[in-house]
Amino acid sequence: MAGTAIEIGMLKQLLRLYEQGQSIKSISRALGMSKNTVRHYLRRIASRGDDVTELLSLNNEVLAHLLRGRDVADSKLHELTQLFPDISAELEKTGFTLHRLWCRYKASHPEGYQYSQFCYYYRRYRKSKQPTMHFEHEAEDKLFIDYAGKVLSYVQYGTGKVIECEFFVAVLGYSQYTYAESSHSQRKEDFITGVQNALHYFGGVPKVLVPDNLKSAVTGSSRYEPCLNEDFLDMANHYQCAVMPARSYKPRDKSLVENHVRILYTRVHAELSALTFFSLSELNRAILVCIEKHNGMFFQGKSFSRKQSFEGVEIQTLQPLPQERYEIKRTGVVTVMKNAHIQLSEDKH
Repeated sequence: MAGTAIEIGMLKQLLRLYEQGQSIKSISRALGMSKNTVRHYLRRIASRGDDVTELLSLNNEVLAHLLRGRDVADSKLHELTQLFPDISAELEKTGFTLHRLWCRYKASHPEGYQYSQFCYYYRRYRKSKQPTMHFEHEAEDKLFIDYAGKVLSYVQYGTGKVIECEFFVAVLGYSQYTYAESSHSQRKEDFITGVQNALHYFGGVPKVLVPDNLKSAVTGSSRYEPCLNEDFLDMANHYQCAVMPARSYKPRDKSLVENHVRILYTRVHAELSALTFFSLSELNRAILVCIEKHNGMFFQGKSFSRKQSFEGVEIQTLQPLPQERYEIKRTGVVTVMKNAHIQLSEDKH
């Protein structure tokens, strides 16, 4: 393409062949470039009135600056790039849009970029300022916990009513060994039961539980000190592990479990969508079969599976399970009635 910047070595070859009296066609054939590109550089030499022999005597940097035709474009882009930090700060303010800031830029730089190019370079700048860290997970370190957005269901026996169920997923960070089950809700009782079932499925306890910011785990989200649900925290203490909730609006904190949720849509939801179940326990037995199959599949491009990684390394590093499962404790403030009795509303005792 005409005007395309070429390597400085090729540029010198072009000048040397031209100095020898070669035609545009022969230069193009010898260097394997288009005739328009050769013509572009020769026109630039002619417009500047430069002597080819003198150009060949220049060092690479000076020659590139003179003949590549990018000095004006580079200076314009450099000038725009210097404005991007201020533009980013302005975009954080209410009412400011990229188009409005481009209009301000164009007013002070009439020869500047058009809106489409302005947006392109700004997006490229923003992307360069938002690097993504690759997480290396250690054995026994973290268990990531989340609920899928899509639900499963079963048909209530006798009534024919379709009961929709939440889909709970737990993934160990190191081996990516996975557990999943369905529950009637995301309430505290169902959530804690799901976490316990996952721990007993794994046969051990990791150092840290990483739940999403659902109310069953976190009653008050915060970037620095989230307020944990007391029963969930009591359960974690019972199993002697810590809780480190994922930060709000930071999906990378729990990207591992979210990726597994997407995988399980294919390996669980798609497998079970054509089947009919008549109880929650029947549904969970079918889910467990799919999960066992999922854990036994080889990683893409690798010669081992999640199950092999778990059984070979991670299971040996997990802390042992306590002798008894955790039981949720319910507390409440009640009023003593005139007959010297109180009523426990949970079981109406």
